[in-house]
Amino acid sequence: MRYRSLSVLLCWLLASQAFAGCDSLPWKFGMSPEEVAGVTECGPYKSFSNGDLETYKGVFDGEEQNFQFYFVDKRLRRIGISLYEGKDPVAGAKKWLALYGTMSRLFGRLETPGNGSPAASEKAAASFEANALKMVRDPGKTQMAPLVQPKDAFIFSSYMRHEVNGEQYYYVVLYLDGRP
Repeated sequence: MRYRSLSVLLCWLLASQAFAGCDSLPWKFGMSPEEVAGVTECGPYKSFSNGDLETYKGVFDGEEQNFQFYFVDKRLRRIGISLYEGKDPVAGAKKWLALYGTMSRLFGRLETPGNGSPAASEKAAASFEANALKMVRDPGKTQMAPLVQPKDAFIFSSYMRHEVNGEQYYYVVLYLDGRP
């Protein structure tokens, strides 16, 4: 199932999963920070010093997640959905594998540079996780993206590692970039 419009895709994905009063993707690319924060059923929002916003009340794939909103010239350009943040690289790899399943269900074939498809078997899934762990350890990141993109957005995801105060943290993030 491939979607030509990000809003159609995300409305379908989120609307069927009413949760915490935020049961659809009410944010649209081009909104101002005030308009994003004005979607109060998905708040409260935290504001960063650069004007970007976040909420922990966004819903993706049936679960509340941390949604971050990035602005260029005070207009929404990127939504980042943080699916994992923690110190356990194996837990991050499992979330990465789960995200592969969700993204392939929504978009069809995915590009996974340096890695194969985990869909063939349990062995392929274990290999996918192991390869992702290697890439996250060195050089520090792996990514995937649908081969067919919506006309109004570019979608990709990253599983990455960053050092924070001398400790390694791992992140799995799905990015939705509005096309200018």
